[in-house]
Amino acid sequence: MKSYSVSATGHEPQVVKAENWLSALGKTLAKIGILTSLERLACEVMPNETVVARDVKTGMGFVIQQADDMGVLTPAPAMRRGESADPFSVENLPKSVFHANLSHDLRAPLNDIIGYAGLLVEEAQDLFDTDLMRDLRRIEAGAADLLTLVNAGLEAARVDMGDVQLHADTFEGAELMEDAAAAFEPELQKRSNSIELRGTEHAGFMQSDPQHVREAIIELLRFSNNRVSNGILYIDAEREVDSDGLPWVYFSISDSGFEYSSRELQGLFQVFSSTQGDSKKAAATIRRARSRDLCRTMGGDILVRLADDGVTKISVKLRQET
Repeated sequence: MKSYSVSATGHEPQVVKAENWLSALGKTLAKIGILTSLERLACEVMPNETVVARDVKTGMGFVIQQADDMGVLTPAPAMRRGESADPFSVENLPKSVFHANLSHDLRAPLNDIIGYAGLLVEEAQDLFDTDLMRDLRRIEAGAADLLTLVNAGLEAARVDMGDVQLHADTFEGAELMEDAAAAFEPELQKRSNSIELRGTEHAGFMQSDPQHVREAIIELLRFSNNRVSNGILYIDAEREVDSDGLPWVYFSISDSGFEYSSRELQGLFQVFSSTQGDSKKAAATIRRARSRDLCRTMGGDILVRLADDGVTKISVKLRQET
């Protein structure tokens, strides 16, 4: 195990044994009683390849160098430029810090606006001021729409940074289809739609993250649900074996409405080309793009395909367990 020398502002240098520099820093912080979250660190690799870190909230500074058995400091290979020692690498830490700060800086004021607008609406109701109530509800609705867009954008950024935990598990595809349909039932009722599951016998078993797969199916159901009213949404499970003999399952979403237009399909994952300033549509598009990225991370995909029955469907594609 390597030894690292960690110098913290106002404290004597500490030499600790750890797997990597971040682990060494964490042990040092615990040892000398400094309350600093690793997620708040902004790090930089200096020309001599020493890592310099700073807590962006408290301003506390740290210097991390690798020490040999004799206590001599040398550049640490895990800290060289262009290399990633771990998920909290030199390259990713500043992004993580920026993302955390941005998340707070954007969400907090929007939540305040929504909360205060709600309180003022109640006061306007007591005063029977309908004009003021209407204006306040517009403010409340606009802030809520913007918060939805911000949340979707921040979640997409987390996926882009690789800051999403995937928990692989073996699950039954038919059961997942039923869970997704049950979870989506309240949204179906708003548009007087119903849902029908088909081909559950083809779903089989798969190993992936069931929560993210379920979310991906629900996002596609939401897309179809917004197209039709008093109609039927379908979830089809279809099995296919590729040229390498590998089995795949498609969870395909379609509906009883008109065939998808080319404009709808082109804008399925393209936020700025299709939403035309509509924050709700933009947020939905970002969520679909996020689901597609997660499916690709899990070895699958979300794609538009012409199914065997000649119907264009949007499908979640995943490897089937054999």
